[in-house]
Amino acid sequence: MSLRDGREAYKADQFAVAESHFKAMHQASQSPRQRASALGLLAMTAEQRKQPEEARRYAEEALREFPAEARAKDVLSRLGGGTAQ
Repeated sequence: MSLRDGREAYKADQFAVAESHFKAMHQASQSPRQRASALGLLAMTAEQRKQPEEARRYAEEALREFPAEARAKDVLSRLGGGTAQ
């Protein structure tokens, strides 16, 4: 499982497949920035799957790991939750 494969699945609207790739990426990540990136991608995927609570949870967790995670900030902004740090 790889980031590239996850992104390709996301672009193809195969969100369940993308989610499994991003979860594996999160588990394998060594740094807070990598974990936050995976969580930001999981937040985007949950948002696309019409799961706003899950998207918010992933986004907030991403920002706790790495406050500059742009994807997480974008998801929270779209969900109307601002960019809680």
